[in-house]
Amino acid sequence: MIGAAYVVGIVGADPIGIVMYHPINVITWECHVQVLPEYRKEFAKEFAHKAIRWAWDMGVQKLVAQIPFLYPNVRDFGLSVGFEVEGINRKSYLKKGQLHDQWYLGLVR
Repeated sequence: MIGAAYVVGIVGADPIGIVMYHPINVITWECHVQVLPEYRKEFAKEFAHKAIRWAWDMGVQKLVAQIPFLYPNVRDFGLSVGFEVEGINRKSYLKKGQLHDQWYLGLVR
């Protein structure tokens, strides 16, 4: 099992974003997607789908992500590429001294 993996999205010669994967166990990886704002509208979904396919090719069976309630647009993006809300991780994200809940999202192969 690998310690971590990073998938970089490239358009032409320009990096547009990164997906960071952290294995939880042999078949489940936690992921975080970051796409530069100027590339989000045109390339974010395609990049996410390719990064998901790459994870499946690596033998992953489930991807999970935690999205703070502060960022419903990020949750909506996850839902738009196939993730489902599987639960809530209460008071698990700290920003400016305040604890916030997070959505727990999952995607099964």
